[in-house]
Amino acid sequence: MQKEITDTKEKLGFVRKAEKEVETGAFGIGEAFKQMATAAFWIAFIQQIYELAKAFFEVQKEINGLQTQIGKMRGTTGKELDQLVGKTQGISKAFDVESAKVNNAANSIAKNMKISFGEAQELIKKGLAANAETDKGELLDWYEEYASTLLGAGFKAEEFIAIVSQMKEQGVYTDFGIDAVKEFGIRATTETEKVVNALKAVEQATGTTFAVQMVKDLETGKISVADAMKVVTTEIAKLPETSNIAKQAVAEIFGSKGEDIGSGVIQAFSKAKNATDYLSQSSKGYNSLSVAQYFFI
Repeated sequence: MQKEITDTKEKLGFVRKAEKEVETGAFGIGEAFKQMATAAFWIAFIQQIYELAKAFFEVQKEINGLQTQIGKMRGTTGKELDQLVGKTQGISKAFDVESAKVNNAANSIAKNMKISFGEAQELIKKGLAANAETDKGELLDWYEEYASTLLGAGFKAEEFIAIVSQMKEQGVYTDFGIDAVKEFGIRATTETEKVVNALKAVEQATGTTFAVQMVKDLETGKISVADAMKVVTTEIAKLPETSNIAKQAVAEIFGSKGEDIGSGVIQAFSKAKNATDYLSQSSKGYNSLSVAQYFFI
């Protein structure tokens, strides 16, 4: 870089010399301008080289920082580390979010949902692509924060991403909503009899019988916790917002936070898509970007 600066100074000196020669009439004006134009070209060329070098060093600085961050988080080295860094950079560029936020969210999801860092990155990419919200940075904050909240509630990683993303889209107040979701997951898997009893009044009011079969399907693995929540909220949503039966069922199934989330949230949960359908929306968005644009993803 010092050599480029020296060369630039020399070219500038040449321009000043040419200007002086024009003033003193040492040689023709046409020749002077010709040499000045040549000097200007080389100055512009050197400036371009400088800018390219500067951009390269900035990118390398970012890569080094990401390698350090992910290395400390996951203890990863070598080629695997390079691949994870590349994915983070790709997501950051595609969705215009901070690389550090991507890493923090991926680390939280990987750690709490018991999946790899790379798998977490892939889910984040799909979640951001499918989500209609413009504030992707805040959504990453939600991924990071609430992955630990739902730990032990029986939700798969992709279900977690889909639930949180749709809550963000629908304006659900997340602290209440996530706490209610967690409580449902725990009760649906450990207090099944209590859940069935709480839903008997709902069955009578809606003329359906779903609770016992839902619990059986949940216990045998035929449906997931997220599927069960969809069933429950769909049935409760059939009742009027002022229904005491609905309010009582929500309180007993979703815990104390269930009373706080309101009927609007139940409606939102009942309309939510399952994880596969929701995350597949990413194929309509950023997932279709060309490799030439975001080759790290």
